[in-house]
Amino acid sequence: MPTPDVSQAYRSLLRRVYPLFDEAEKWDAVPFERYDVILVTGPQRSGTTWAACALAMQLNYTLFDERHPITGGNDTLRALQRTFAYLRVRGERAVIQSPMSTKDLHLLPVWPGLLVAFMARNCIDVFR
Repeated sequence: MPTPDVSQAYRSLLRRVYPLFDEAEKWDAVPFERYDVILVTGPQRSGTTWAACALAMQLNYTLFDERHPITGGNDTLRALQRTFAYLRVRGERAVIQSPMSTKDLHLLPVWPGLLVAFMARNCIDVFR
């Protein structure tokens, strides 16, 4: 009886729980420094905090995490608009960590200086 290919089974499971696996960009292929503002979003427990901190440190950008007063509040879209305006006026480059903005992505303005990094984590990792 042939032994099952574990890597093939894992990739099959990964595609089932994370359907965009084959579409994801590799981090080293993304020219982050081209963007003035990087919005890191995604579901809770997907790694938004870690990714935002790492990007801000690596790029030497200001970090606005989900607890920062300018990005906080009950109206996520309004908080993002306020933060974008603040950054434009100051001419600052920043990473914004906002998992709550996932529901508002389709409402954000499209401009060349904004990169949205949508984090997706394998569900199996969260359950371990």
